[in-house]
Amino acid sequence: MSAHFSQVGIAHYDQHTPKRPYLVFKLSGGLRRLIVKVWSHDQGYASNSSNPENRFINSHTWFAFGAIQEVEGVYESPDNELFEFQRNARALSTIQCHKNDWIIGLPASEDDNDSSVQAWLESLADAEGFKIGIFPLAQYSGWVNTVWKMEVEVICGSSVDEPLRTPQMSLQIDDNEPIIQSKRGGSHSACSTHLRQGLLSIGHQAVEATLQDDPHHSDQLGNMGMWLLERFNTTGCFQTLDLGVKLMKLVVENTPKGHPLQIHWLLDFAAGLGIRHEYTGSSSMDDLYDAIKIYEMVVHTAPAEFHVEARIDRGLVLNNLGNFLGRRFAYSMRAEELDQAIEYLEMATDITPKTDPSRGGRLNSLARWLSERLRYKSNMHDIDRSIELTDEAIRGISEIHPKYAGWLINL
Repeated sequence: MSAHFSQVGIAHYDQHTPKRPYLVFKLSGGLRRLIVKVWSHDQGYASNSSNPENRFINSHTWFAFGAIQEVEGVYESPDNELFEFQRNARALSTIQCHKNDWIIGLPASEDDNDSSVQAWLESLADAEGFKIGIFPLAQYSGWVNTVWKMEVEVICGSSVDEPLRTPQMSLQIDDNEPIIQSKRGGSHSACSTHLRQGLLSIGHQAVEATLQDDPHHSDQLGNMGMWLLERFNTTGCFQTLDLGVKLMKLVVENTPKGHPLQIHWLLDFAAGLGIRHEYTGSSSMDDLYDAIKIYEMVVHTAPAEFHVEARIDRGLVLNNLGNFLGRRFAYSMRAEELDQAIEYLEMATDITPKTDPSRGGRLNSLARWLSERLRYKSNMHDIDRSIELTDEAIRGISEIHPKYAGWLINL
């Protein structure tokens, strides 16, 4: 027997917020399987830099299960015993979707560190009618747990016929909704030994390929590099991202001029550099500078007609260049870089059709940096323009869109 529960609405929790569940669900029988999705993020910054291999280390906003009872119309945990199952990615201001999947009775894998929550869930195998709350929590001054949405699927009964799917973890940083699929119980680890060994083997094969005189090897290397960058989106493994960027660099260096995919490999390399910088922060400033150089070269040396012929989204290139310049401004604090970022973002939105699904994200990016400029220049035009752009972005999506809540807050 399967039951679904959901709750939508922005809520903020800090260290002083009373412990109240965001969502409550009830077991219609003995618990057999539990699938939980949480859309959330923290305050978006922290005093210390994140661990590039695991953004969940030293995160002080999290989620926990607890038995609940209703007292005068308010749900609370009677014994205050809560079982943590998920942390937010540290210092990340964009909404993430965290997915956890437990099958009761299935032994935990060796790298799972969720023994307490797993044992508690196992104890509910015969707990028909039991009510469970999901509590957003935060610790220490300045840490804020922002929740947009939760969904829960509860499977109760005598057995589970559906085979276990292997959960994975991923962190995707772009204009789409990032999803972090954690292992059972919220264990966020770096690459497994087997995956690291596999990546090392791929790297050796790639290097050997570049030493051969086969013109197709650059294509194979490029496909391999892109596979690794895409693999990062489904594993969250930093070694995958790092090796993918290194392979794309080899591709760029070994692809002959005039090759039909040359500019595509170059842009893929720049995108990988940008993601790696976003993931590692100030420790990889060279990545940010190199990505900007590539995008500037493509924008200024390749005419718009060539972009159409080569099937390159010029709006995407301009948007990425603008955002990367905005990031660099955050470090350099040079006003001309922020002005230049806004100029490129204006160009990106101007050439993006209103029917393009990417338009909302580009409008929001422009509005974001216009708002940032208001901190340094008092300009009523920027205020009006930022509100106008955000309003247009919101009107272009539905209320259940994962970006809706975040953009609404900006407005």
